[in-house]
Parts: sequence; C-alpha cells; structure tokens
Amino acid sequence: MHPTKKMELGVLCMLNEEGPQTVEEIHDRLHHSFGRYWSPGTGALKPTVDRLVEEGRVETSEEVGAYEITDEGVTHLRELVREPIEGIFYTNDVHLLLKLGAIHHLPPAEVDEQLRAIRDRAMEARDELLTAKEEHRVEIEEPTRYGYRHELTDLNLAMLGAFIDWIEGIRSTDDEW
Repeated sequence: MHPTKKMELGVLCMLNEEGPQTVEEIHDRLHHSFGRYWSPGTGALKPTVDRLVEEGRVETSEEVGAYEITDEGVTHLRELVREPIEGIFYTNDVHLLLKLGAIHHLPPAEVDEQLRAIRDRAMEARDELLTAKEEHRVEIEEPTRYGYRHELTDLNLAMLGAFIDWIEGIRSTDDEW
C-alpha cells in the first residue's frame, strides 16, 4: 500500500472512531494506537486531511480547526481496509497493522473474510519461508559460521505461527475456515 493510502487509512479510521478532531488530536490518536510501529508527523497529516477535504471524504466540523468524516469518507475507509496485503508478509508491516486496527469498520461478515485472507497470506509466507529454510540448510555446510542470522528464520517462523494462531482466535464466528 502506498504511504499516502496508509496515511488516509489512519486518518479516516481515527475520525470514524472518535468523531471531530483537530490534526493534532488525530496525530495523538494515531501515535497512541500505532506509535510502536508507525507514527506520522503532523507535517504529513495536514496535507492528507486537506486532500481528504478536497475529495469530500472529510469536512470541517463546527469546532474550529476540527474535522469529521463524511459518508464518502466511510466508504473510502472500507475500500482501504479491503486492500490486500501485498508483497512479502511481515507481521510488523504498517499496512497489515493499520488494516487490523481498522478492520472492525467493515460489516461483520466481511471481517471474517478479510481475516481469512490475511491468515491465508501468512500461511503462504510461512510455507515460502520453510522452503527457503530448507534450501538454505542444504547450501550452508557450517551454519554456526553465520552466527544467529541462521536462526532468524526460526524466529520468523515462530512469529508467523503465533500470528496465525492469533488471527484464528479473534474471528467473530465459529465457522470453519
């Protein structure tokens, strides 16, 4: 996901959850929610909010300097949440974390569909990593020569396994995947 869209996703998510906010309040909410992984500066937020206003997705609130989401903004938020995770799958990817943080803005039936897609992508990544690990094992005669780098694959596999378990645990239905 392009950084501009990540910014839009974060802004629209905060406005949809919290109601009218200033750019500084949006910044504080994003920092509180995602600061360990991603915290855009107010210098990047203001142009995003201005663009969303121009596009009719956000409007100026009755409060001075505050903004609120429009119906078109809610529609765009849902479109952004529906965008698939692309490329290599990392459990600390900003797009993934923003998507998980905003997924509850979709209709309930869609939430499980999106979670299933994320879980399936994580399982594909795990399979790709297992294949790479086996190829690496065959090619490297002295793994200890490379220190802990050789063990990082095992760490990534453990993180993916824990992530897959977590995804399966937060589903809103008991339907089988």
